[in-house]
Amino acid sequence: MSPGTRLLQGQWEKHGACDFSSPEQYFGTTLSLAQRFKVPPENLNPKQAVRWMRDNNPALKRIWLHQTRTEFGICFDKNFDVMSCPRRR
Repeated sequence: MSPGTRLLQGQWEKHGACDFSSPEQYFGTTLSLAQRFKVPPENLNPKQAVRWMRDNNPALKRIWLHQTRTEFGICFDKNFDVMSCPRRR
């Protein structure tokens, strides 16, 4: 799921440490969330990948996904239901 231990440590510190009792619980939850979706081929750019995700994952049809030049992301509420990501202004 991730390219290295530094990134994993940063993700735990930034996103997991406040809401989960252990790294195992946090990463288990993130893996479970990721497994809800079909994943696009690696050769797509982020814009193409977002389009692919919407076309192949009905839960994302009308959801605003986070997108940068190099990645995209799916946002969840505190109950782990899919939600539109905040839009940058």
